[in-house]
Amino acid sequence: MVTQNAGAELGSGSTQVQLSTPRGGSDFGGALYAFNRNSYFGANRFFNNTNNIAKPFLNRNQFGGSFSGPVVLPRFGGGGNSGYRNKGHFFMNYEGFRLAQQVSASATTLLAAARTGNFTYVGTDGVTRTVNVLTGAGLNLAGANLTSFNNSGGVLTVDPLIH
Repeated sequence: MVTQNAGAELGSGSTQVQLSTPRGGSDFGGALYAFNRNSYFGANRFFNNTNNIAKPFLNRNQFGGSFSGPVVLPRFGGGGNSGYRNKGHFFMNYEGFRLAQQVSASATTLLAAARTGNFTYVGTDGVTRTVNVLTGAGLNLAGANLTSFNNSGGVLTVDPLIH
């Protein structure tokens, strides 16, 4: 696989994949492979160890194989091998993937004040301010309080589909 600085002979594009397949022969051949990633042998995350949280379950299996050889056709009527010997070949390949894993769900929960639109921050002058982004209360831009603007349509509106 060429991922950068491909020569002119490879054409254009960001990634080039070159494949070479064996030509047919008179012998049968093949290969098998298996890959396993298991939580039993894996390490836990640093913060999980710090908080005494167990490793999540993971079992990943990739396996497969290939098989190739000559096609031998029977000769009908005259007996013996076909006249097509060493002229036809086959190739088969299979790959399997199985993944079983446990994922811990983490959700960010907003505080009650944030659910109503109130957010507190410290300004560059060191003063702590609370702004309601839904009503505009406490939102001062260039000395103009936008609460009055809210009465004529609102600073922000809440989509009723969002809870």
